[in-house]
Amino acid sequence: PEMLAGDYYKAFDSLLEAVAGYAEREGIDEIFVVGHSLGGGAANNLRDVSETAYGGAFDAAKYVTIGSPEVAADQD
Repeated sequence: PEMLAGDYYKAFDSLLEAVAGYAEREGIDEIFVVGHSLGGGAANNLRDVSETAYGGAFDAAKYVTIGSPEVAADQD
């Protein structure tokens, strides 16, 4: 249900907060988000909210998903 609701990525909240904070502190501007199967669904969910979630840290990220369910609002 969380994946279909679009907030499955929140299961990885502490990791995503840590990555966003680290990238900001270290001046990292190239982030890759990769996921397979349910992880791919989480990556798709994150992409849908990346402009606002985690201070926009993942908005310019490059996303690669493999074998992920179609859960994102925008399939492009």
